[in-house]
Amino acid sequence: MAIASGTRFGRLVVVEDRGWEFVEVTCDCGTTKCLRRANLTSGRTSSCGCVRAERLRRKWASHESARPVSAGQKFGKLTALTVQRQKVLCQCGCGEQTVARRYDLLSGKTTSCGCVARATAAESLRQTATIHGGWGSREWNLWRNMIRRCEDPKAMGFENYGGRDIRVCDNWKDFQVFLDDMGRAPSPTHTLDRIDNEGHYEAINVRWATPKQQARNRRNNRIIEAFGRAQCLAAWAEETELSPTTIRYRLLKGWEPEDALTRRSRA
Repeated sequence: MAIASGTRFGRLVVVEDRGWEFVEVTCDCGTTKCLRRANLTSGRTSSCGCVRAERLRRKWASHESARPVSAGQKFGKLTALTVQRQKVLCQCGCGEQTVARRYDLLSGKTTSCGCVARATAAESLRQTATIHGGWGSREWNLWRNMIRRCEDPKAMGFENYGGRDIRVCDNWKDFQVFLDDMGRAPSPTHTLDRIDNEGHYEAINVRWATPKQQARNRRNNRIIEAFGRAQCLAAWAEETELSPTTIRYRLLKGWEPEDALTRRSRA
């Protein structure tokens, strides 16, 4: 049923019933818009949205975080440099600059660029490793770097690990548990290698690997399945004593993997 012009619903006054399900209305604040007829008649909509906006403005104005922030103001280790709306450029006591939300500064949530949390985490790792006699060892450094590239956005390579949601299992946050599971590195060239590049750092998915093994387990390697096994092209070339170029050429020509990996020419 059409709604007559001039009918009021809260702050809204009907200008014209557009037919179907929409009605043009004008709000007491001066805003004109089209709304659903059912929302008006049911009482679900009684303004253009200005009531909620006013309520939020009043709430914000009465909140402690509405206090202004000025250049030179200190918040823990941070000193405000420039203020732009809700974002504040700050200088940290450690020398780094960071951008923080005004609310976080005023509420005390942010008091540094993150250096305090990083230092606390590093000290915790150091204490854990010291207790178990691993501080400064090759295994400890590899363990620490494994955790950093999975958890610290500022760590080198984070985008390939933590950025891809690769995680370190909870048990391995304890250096001694990690060392008990992995043992010492077999040689100075061995590093940690995930068997499944999409998997996490945990005992069933990590091994000590040489640089050669690491290179053959990269995500961008071409994996060839043949004779019931799957391995990269370089590994097949070494096993069959064929050059990688020959194998690659045969596969591009449409050869079956088993044929491409034999020395005899295909008839």
